[in-house]
Amino acid sequence: MGSLWHAVATTSLLVLLYKVANLARYVRAAKTTGLPYVITPVLETEILGFMATPILRWWYNNHLDKGDGWPRWCRFMIKDWSWEDKRRAHDDFGDVFLCVSPEGIMCYTADAAMGWDVMNRRNDFTKPPDKYKLLEPYGPNVATAEGANYRFHVRITAPPFGDLSGVNELVWAETVHQTRRLAEVWSRGATRDLYADVNLLTLAITSRAGFGKPLQWTAESGDGRDVPEGHRLSFFKAIHDTTNYMVAILMLPGWLLNLTTGEGSSVRGWEGFSTYVSTTAVYNYFEMTAQVKLPSMERKYIYTEKI
Repeated sequence: MGSLWHAVATTSLLVLLYKVANLARYVRAAKTTGLPYVITPVLETEILGFMATPILRWWYNNHLDKGDGWPRWCRFMIKDWSWEDKRRAHDDFGDVFLCVSPEGIMCYTADAAMGWDVMNRRNDFTKPPDKYKLLEPYGPNVATAEGANYRFHVRITAPPFGDLSGVNELVWAETVHQTRRLAEVWSRGATRDLYADVNLLTLAITSRAGFGKPLQWTAESGDGRDVPEGHRLSFFKAIHDTTNYMVAILMLPGWLLNLTTGEGSSVRGWEGFSTYVSTTAVYNYFEMTAQVKLPSMERKYIYTEKI
């Protein structure tokens, strides 16, 4: 037993020394820039930051409701901390400052000219691939790609979002349709969960505009009655479980997902949604290569990025 504790203590000490050495190296690098910097134990882009965020949001919920922003000790650990903190950090450290942790350096800016310059020099300011790997459950995409691969994704994804594509009309029409249906349900007086209803409303709009599949989300769409041949879940159930467990899917390996999300809902949802995406990709590929006219309005807007 003593040897086990000795091994644990030795390992912990080595990890601590490694973290301290890393932090010292990044602090030296930050000093060479001449910019103000602040030290934090964890950056918001680290996995520990993702895990700590929901806990800290729950713990400081009443504090945030007062409009005082985040406590300084944990401010930069919180994913998207600036939404609640507003300009407080920039008032403390300036329009441009660095945040340093044992895992790296992050630059925050409230300078519009600097932001414009960075966004227009993509080849000089590339994304750190190790930080964005988390966002690739289905492979590289427009949010994670760089260089020629990024340009390839943009050529495919940009046209559907253009004003001439009609996608804005589709989103607006579907939003009106789904909102009216939601209002009808609420008018019946039954007790409902506002957060769940708004989440399902958003899901239905995204499904129609993004995948060409209308969702009847107020019915029991996940009860198995609308599962097409070759699929284990309905499209509603697949996309609902995928979005519901998205954080766990991005952060945890498959074997651990089964243990933490109850009856493997996240894994089944992820696999089921992957099957729908693959099927849609094959369908679109054959339609385009055969130059077949798309049969309906929503088919036109299925994102060709799925190919």
